[in-house]
Amino acid sequence: YEGHHEIVPLSEPPTGERFKVDVVGPICESGDFFCQDRPLPAEILIEGGTATVIRKRQTLEDVIAGEL
Repeated sequence: YEGHHEIVPLSEPPTGERFKVDVVGPICESGDFFCQDRPLPAEILIEGGTATVIRKRQTLEDVIAGEL
């Protein structure tokens, strides 16, 4: 298997500066992760003009709770 996923920056970093980034999402690889060390945003259901929070925004404590 020689899967290749070319990643092209939308713009060059200022002054050629380099920095670490995470490429995440459904890339169809066994090592995929989705923001595993970042709090997830709240999930909002919009129905008939009414917005309802159906999952609260994670806190840092929520993110690390499974690590302790």
